[in-house]
Amino acid sequence: MPAKPAAAADQVVKPTDDAPEKLVLNGRVVDPDGKPVSGAKVWLVVEPGYPAKDTPAPKVVAATDADGRFTIAEDGKGRTRYWTSSARVAATVDGFGLAWAPADSKDGKPVELKLVKDEP
Repeated sequence: MPAKPAAAADQVVKPTDDAPEKLVLNGRVVDPDGKPVSGAKVWLVVEPGYPAKDTPAPKVVAATDADGRFTIAEDGKGRTRYWTSSARVAATVDGFGLAWAPADSKDGKPVELKLVKDEP
């Protein structure tokens, strides 16, 4: 077989239709009374339910500021094209039960994660 030509250094790689979706999500975390929660961990869960063995574990992707606000930006590299359709975002902080919501906010509106009272 003939050798493949070397790629030009200035050649631009165009995304294909199979390129994974990017995720940019803004939101805030509030307590059961609706007050902002500072320092809450915000998690990204890629495949909830029964994930495959090679599925990445949930990871902390942000922490809330003094106003309870956070921003997530994930490029989707290494994921399937529509990975955001099953992804979830969750918030945790000591003293409260977690809050979660779908991560694919197509309308661009901020997500509000309302923590619940911690029950033993």
